Amino acid sequence: MNNNHDQMNRHYEKILPECWPCYDRELRNWPKYSMQGNADKGEHDLVISSVSREDAGNFECQVSPTANQPLLRRSTNLSVLVVPSRPIIMAPPGEPQPTKNGQLVISRPGFSVEDNINDLSSADDKLRLICQAKGGVPAPDFEWFHNGLPMRTSYVGGGGNDVFSTPVADGGAEGEAVLVIPKANLITGDRLTCLVTNKATQRAGNLGQQKLLAEIIVTVQTPPGAPVILSSEESIVDSIIANEGDTVNLMCQSKPPGSPPGELIWRWDQSPSPFQTDSSASSSLSSTVTELNKLPSLQQFSRHTSDGNQLESHLSLPDVKRAQNGLSIVCVTRHKLGMEQKAKILLNVKYAFSGVCIYKNEMSNTRLPGPKSSDNKEECSAQLLSSSQFPRTLYVRPERKQIFSCSTTPFYGQATIKWFGALTINAAEWYDLTNLTSIAELKRGGANGASYIKTVSLRLPPANSMRLGALQCRGYSSADVDFNTHTNIVDQVVLKPYGDSGST
Repeated sequence: MNNNHDQMNRHYEKILPECWPCYDRELRNWPKYSMQGNADKGEHDLVISSVSREDAGNFECQVSPTANQPLLRRSTNLSVLVVPSRPIIMAPPGEPQPTKNGQLVISRPGFSVEDNINDLSSADDKLRLICQAKGGVPAPDFEWFHNGLPMRTSYVGGGGNDVFSTPVADGGAEGEAVLVIPKANLITGDRLTCLVTNKATQRAGNLGQQKLLAEIIVTVQTPPGAPVILSSEESIVDSIIANEGDTVNLMCQSKPPGSPPGELIWRWDQSPSPFQTDSSASSSLSSTVTELNKLPSLQQFSRHTSDGNQLESHLSLPDVKRAQNGLSIVCVTRHKLGMEQKAKILLNVKYAFSGVCIYKNEMSNTRLPGPKSSDNKEECSAQLLSSSQFPRTLYVRPERKQIFSCSTTPFYGQATIKWFGALTINAAEWYDLTNLTSIAELKRGGANGASYIKTVSLRLPPANSMRLGALQCRGYSSADVDFNTHTNIVDQVVLKPYGDSGST
């Protein structure tokens, strides 16, 4: 080719918003671009220094063989691959974020008995994580791994693990993938790994740079397991009976201990008595709370001996009292997650009744004429609280059947009531009236509504009413007793007919 006659102009043009001055081989307006080669050999190379994403596009080489001849053209496309930023793993806004050293603390609530551990749709018990990488061209691909095992896409939208990726492109420069995994599938020490790759990373000579990695180590906080209360024989019980003055020994255990370990707390509680009406239960609620606050704190009698497998606390409650009969002793787990579980045991304290009282049951609502007598329950209760040693007087109509009742003070245990009659209050001989008594009646009473009050009624026919001048009710704190044995639990009354001139 004769350079004088076959003058050739070769031009390289990049398709840009600005026109590339194809006639200017020095490319003064494009400092990154230069043409190199051997013109005699027809070699004209376009060299781009410090290639960046902005250099991507179509390039064209134009050749003018002779004047007034059409240009010869050949074009090519330049794709610039950009390695994305090193990925980061983060949680959605408002949720706990991983630390700078890749530690993530999550909380996993425990499951109650009513929960179905396989049904995770009823509660928001899932961990959501976002793996994000910026600046990659083309947009990067993401992979999630759990302890080195890939998350299978078959889990998407199904049970078990919900894993899905959502590329978010901004001109193909950014991307992210979201992982959703049930917290129940995670334990402390688990590794969650995100790998990011695109065509740029795959061209790296170092295998370790062909996939970019972000990883977090999970620490799972869990509450302690449900507590159980054991007796001194280490058997699970829901109630315990002790004599007044005894020491009650109990042990509370919770497995597992929780992460981090929780603690066990002992306290008093009182459930409404099943024998109370709604109105009486509500009216006594405030007084119940006050009484519980007056009881000694159970924590001062407890000793904790926990280890890595369980929480354990021993309670040694000394000198139990009748006022504690019917109360519940509660063992509660406490944890920084705020979830509280409890177990309770009913405490029954055996104690004897301290007195008996005789009162008369009127046969009708009509008040009989005569002197006022202490024949009602209110005055009977007052008499039990008094220290008077003088027998009360009950006025009767001897020609009619008379009904008397004898009731104990509250007790928890055994109680036996026996009726006796005599001609006078000072008689040496008292007659057993068992054949004239009714079946014993038990009703709830006393502190906390957990004790008993026993009542035995005496039905005196007219003939007996005319012959007897005194009645005596004796109480025994046993079911098997010799009734001739002396007892200090006695109430006795003098019987006088209405209209007796000797009455006052």
